[in-house]
Amino acid sequence: MKGIYSVLHGLASEAVEMTLDAIDAGRRTFACALRQAGAAAHLVRTHRTDALMAAALGAAAVAFAEWRFRMFDLAILDSAPDLWFEADANRVIEANASRYSEMHFRTTVHPLYALFVSLPMVVLRHFGLSFDGAAAATVAAGAFLFTATFYVSARSLALRPLDAAVTTGLMLSTSGAMFWLPMPETLAFAGASMLVPLVWLAARRGEHDLVTAPLQSLISLSMTVTNWMSGLAASALGLGLRRALRISIVVLLLAAGLSIVQRGLFPHAGMPFDVQGEADYVVLAPDYILHRLYTFVAEPFLAPTPVEAVDGSGAHLVNFGTPGGTPFFWLAATGWLVLAGLAVEALRKGVVSPHIAVFALFVLDGEFVLHILYGDGFFLYALNFVPLLVLLASTACVGRRRRLALAVAIATALLSGAHNLAQLDRATDLLNHLQVPRAQLP
Repeated sequence: MKGIYSVLHGLASEAVEMTLDAIDAGRRTFACALRQAGAAAHLVRTHRTDALMAAALGAAAVAFAEWRFRMFDLAILDSAPDLWFEADANRVIEANASRYSEMHFRTTVHPLYALFVSLPMVVLRHFGLSFDGAAAATVAAGAFLFTATFYVSARSLALRPLDAAVTTGLMLSTSGAMFWLPMPETLAFAGASMLVPLVWLAARRGEHDLVTAPLQSLISLSMTVTNWMSGLAASALGLGLRRALRISIVVLLLAAGLSIVQRGLFPHAGMPFDVQGEADYVVLAPDYILHRLYTFVAEPFLAPTPVEAVDGSGAHLVNFGTPGGTPFFWLAATGWLVLAGLAVEALRKGVVSPHIAVFALFVLDGEFVLHILYGDGFFLYALNFVPLLVLLASTACVGRRRRLALAVAIATALLSGAHNLAQLDRATDLLNHLQVPRAQLP
């Protein structure tokens, strides 16, 4: 009996010690979080100009996105999937309007979207926001978060406030931004979540990493499973592989806990990483590779001519045809090529830290390999990778040819914006006149 008592006493003592250690670790983490909240508030006060600039650019993006959103025939957009460059806007519109929508099942690959985005929209609906208003609010939130996060990312690369603002304008002039920010979809939120790890990696390491390292990784995972590559890469480069592994385990546990909460709020939500059905979307045809390369380096910057296409099931949808289409196309393409050349020269001289360069290349390589194999469309994923390409191009403004790079960036933004706006007008007109069976319309 004495032996059994000793064993039980030892186990109890060990359990008490582990509990006390866990409480102490929680206390230290909470204290660190409070200190970092105070530090974040001080940082905002110190960088008031940047905060105002990010807010102003975000507001401008919201104004543009809402203007263009109002031009869509929402009844057609909400009628079926894939109508707008293979996006599932109808799924997102319905999911953000009701807790009980079956469209929440896609949280299998968008792990915390329902909790972070749909929940605020559902709450607004409870207080009287209309169905159309929820879709508009989704557009506004995505456009603001994406644009403000992009500006902060540009500043984290040591660009001056003016240069970062010009770079943000350049990003907003791309077809990726102009076609997707007005669309009620997961894409703007996913694009912003990919940039948060870059901002974290560019910051100085310190006590804040206890809170911010898991947070940035969780954010990168929250909108799209594959986007976690961004958070994982940042953790490994910023803290080393061993600490990154521990952080990743913590993030998985946090995501699992939040998913349980999400499932309680949204009964039809799927469980994250239940991705077996995604194998149906893998395309291995070799002839896709050259086309995918073109769409990676060209289509998301300068939109080809939109056309009304017919898919294998006979459904009509809007997609891209041949490049060009406006007088501004070749001038804008020349501007992008010149800016890319200036950026290559600046990057060769080490204007960004090796960690940032490795991070960008790793994520871009991962995105390219992923989308060579995945899905029928590539433009759909533009906001996952175009921001990094534009940020790399913006490093030309850090080199000794800053004034030339700024002039080229401004001219390119104006030319790209003019071209892409004309193409967006054509695509919107095509969408609003699609041959959609009236039975599908809500």
